[in-house]
Amino acid sequence: MCRDPLVQNVTAVTQATKTSSGSRDVAIPRDRSRRAAGPPVRAYDQLVPEPVTVTVMLFASLRERLGADRCVVRAPQGATIAGLWPLLPEPVRRTAAPPGVRYAVNDTWAPAETPLGDGDRIAIVLPVSGG
Repeated sequence: MCRDPLVQNVTAVTQATKTSSGSRDVAIPRDRSRRAAGPPVRAYDQLVPEPVTVTVMLFASLRERLGADRCVVRAPQGATIAGLWPLLPEPVRRTAAPPGVRYAVNDTWAPAETPLGDGDRIAIVLPVSGG
């Protein structure tokens, strides 16, 4: 006898629904516990982490190049602020980050080695000269 409860359940339902002519009306039971848990997780999905989405606020010439004061960027999990520049829209990344650029994460100054978190708000502040 099979020990799989699902097979046993189908067998029991099949035997209960036999008609006198010998034909079977098979009712397949639905396992609702698996449906409620969501789609099955594949091994590949466990190995590839979801990217993070950050909002980048731009100021001065960067804002003028893009024509907007902010953009949304998707970065790989574990990316740092320093790795953000190549992911910016083409008009902004056309030139390299200037020396002395500063970054703020969620309104707090942060070094370029700071990892990005999903939903972070990153401000890129260019150096200012004047007197």
